Amino acid sequence: EAHSRLRPELSWIGHTLGAARDAEVMIAWAAAVLQSERVYLVLGPIADRMERQFRLDSDEARSVLRDALDSSRYFRLLDSVDALASGELLTSLADTRAKDALPELVNRRIARLRRAMHLADKARDPSQHDLALHEVRKEAKKVRYAAQLISPLRPKRTKRLATAATAIQEVLGTHQDSVVARQALLRLSTDAHNAGENTFTYGRLHAIEQARAEDSEAEYERAIRRIPKSLDTA
Repeated sequence: EAHSRLRPELSWIGHTLGAARDAEVMIAWAAAVLQSERVYLVLGPIADRMERQFRLDSDEARSVLRDALDSSRYFRLLDSVDALASGELLTSLADTRAKDALPELVNRRIARLRRAMHLADKARDPSQHDLALHEVRKEAKKVRYAAQLISPLRPKRTKRLATAATAIQEVLGTHQDSVVARQALLRLSTDAHNAGENTFTYGRLHAIEQARAEDSEAEYERAIRRIPKSLDTA
């Protein structure tokens, strides 16, 4: 029960940190992508609008993060993590030998990753598909951590598994950055249109990001072939 209460709290702080990270990524992305464009393709005050909006987003995300890190909820989370690390929240599984218990836990993580991959494959709505791929990325990260944790028990198999999971995590990280960028471009282009500004460059950048997402998905389809059904087949 204590473990189930801890998971949503970790998700909460992770989401808060992620929002702050996304805002910083967008600032860097905007500067890089506009610099890479030919001058005659950058129409309207897009640079100023992007800089202004992304700075506002970053300031807001940082404010939310500061409030979270200064909250009693966060300090309760730290206490729970300390209790977990000290052994106060151990389950009956702690009495099982590591070589017997840990491989099965890794297999469960693999099963959850493969289930997430299946759900992403079945998602037809574009926005739902993007969300499903983001879940795959999170599950791949968990598989990587699990494999690295038990590497002394089965070094070769866990290394192959961790490498395969890392490949998925990285390529879907690129995909998620593209999702965030396209969402921002749609929002900014709407604001620019309402202000009577030229929106050509927003559409061009959106198309570039769409192509980047499609390239990432093609890499992802190749990467998932390396995910085994279990640790024994890695």
